[in-house]
Order: sequence, then C-alpha cells, then structure tokens
Amino acid sequence: MVNQILRAAALAGVVTAVSAVGVAADEGYASWYGPGFQGNRMANGQPFDQNDPTITANNEYAMGTWLRVTNPINGRSVVVQVRDRGGFGPGLDLSRAAFFALNPPNGWGFRVHYERVSGPDAAPAPATAPAPTAPKAADPKPAAPAADQVIPIKADEYVIQPGDTLRRISQAAGVPVGQLIDLNNLTDPNLLGVGQTIRVRPKVKTYTVQPGDTLNSIIDSTGADRDSLLSANDLADPDLLTPGQVLRLPA
Repeated sequence: MVNQILRAAALAGVVTAVSAVGVAADEGYASWYGPGFQGNRMANGQPFDQNDPTITANNEYAMGTWLRVTNPINGRSVVVQVRDRGGFGPGLDLSRAAFFALNPPNGWGFRVHYERVSGPDAAPAPATAPAPTAPKAADPKPAAPAADQVIPIKADEYVIQPGDTLRRISQAAGVPVGQLIDLNNLTDPNLLGVGQTIRVRPKVKTYTVQPGDTLNSIIDSTGADRDSLLSANDLADPDLLTPGQVLRLPA
C-alpha cells in the first residue's frame, strides 16, 4: 500500500523524501512572516505570534494539522501546526521563530521536507549527517533588513531584498498579494530572487499640459474619458490648466 502511495505521489511530482517510518514527505519552499503581521488574526481565528515556533501557514493540509519540517542541509527540524493560509502555492510560510530554528542557509527562504505527525510531542526526526557543502566565497548579498523593520514602499517598482516575502512586500506597499502576482505574471510567487525587480503598482500614463491646451483638446489628443480625467487629477476647475502641469491619464 505504501509503495502504491509513493508511486502515485511521485508521478504527481510532490514526493522527494521518505521518513524513517516509510511515510511520504513533501518537499516545498519555506519562507517566513513576522513583524508586519504580529497580532493579526490568523485563518483559525487566533492572533499571530511571530515568536511562537509552532506556527505555519499552509494551503495543502487541513487546519490544525501538525507537521514536522526538516532542513535537508543540516537535519534540523521543528514541529509546527497549520493555523493560517496565504497567497502562495505549495510550501510553508513559517513564523519567524520556526524558520530561524531550522538554522536556514539564508534569511529569506529555502526548500525543506515536511511530513504529517501526530502532534507537538511527536518523536524527533532521525539524526542525519549534514550534506557536504563545497567551500564558497563570501556571500556578496547585502545584509537582511532588521526583523522588526518594515519600510513603506512608495515607488511603482521594487527590488527584492534578502528576507523579503510576497506577503511582506504586500504589507509594506499597501497592495493586495494578488495584484503583485498579476502585475508580474508570477507562476510561483514563492520563488523571489534577491535583486529581482517587480512592479508594485500598475503603470500610469501622464500628460504634460502645453501652452494653449484645453481640457477638450487634451481629451481629443489622448482619448481619455472626461469624467475619469477630472477624477484622476482632482480638477475642481478644468478651465484652470497651467503649462507644465502633469495630468494622470486613467487607463
């Protein structure tokens, strides 16, 4: 029976590890969320605590499921409970405490193994020797932002920094996660690369008022809708246009 389960799961592309008791373990991308969501209500109704190492958001397992998450690089593991959902696909969005308890290779995300367990007191994962790693040069990436620092994003574009997740960017920019996914055609929103530039807000066309321009002439030349143009620029008196004034052209 176990072999049949493993074979079916392998064909689906989800099984990459097997636990000591022969139960298939999933592999997915683990990220973390913290300061920007501290105290917010999770999907199960409880307040989120970034310092609780037993919390994870996950969209695959039933609410309340306990999972052992293992770092395949060093064998470290934590036992977490699914208490929240998120704007991502397969994988885990761990609390800050759970993520860093795994001694991750970086401060933003990496691939892990995770499997269902009976509860918080489940037997620890069997000890495994860390995978050998080749020596590497000093990491040229900039230092990760302070865990409690969420800097508002005002620009229309943003460059991914170490420690960023789509949820963190969404909170800092004040835009929905879905908007970020749609604007950037993200097929896997969990795989954000440091240094990658993403669009945070839709592009907005503008028009600079020229001498002799009237509202009607601008409408004729740009094809803009009159009411939308007035609303987008909060024009109390459309006859008072000044050369050099920049108008937003609604989509």
